[in-house]
Amino acid sequence: MWLVYLRFDDHGKARTYHVRTRSKADVQAIVKLAEKRGLTETAKREEYAAFYTSRSTNLKPMIAPNFHVYLDTDFIAKWKEGDSS
Repeated sequence: MWLVYLRFDDHGKARTYHVRTRSKADVQAIVKLAEKRGLTETAKREEYAAFYTSRSTNLKPMIAPNFHVYLDTDFIAKWKEGDSS
């Protein structure tokens, strides 16, 4: 399992996302999308990181006041929604 951390600036407001995915290729695809923009047209990527674990973990965010956690397919769907508007 991979976890991609993405941080965007959207008019001075930080937008932070964590995206869970299965492969390095999926990580690269998410990072490539994030180079263009975040989930809104005005969000610009500031930083990112990818983390890998060799076994499956059941990731459940317990306290997450300032970021969102997505499966890769959900993140890409949200990104494409913004792309079509």
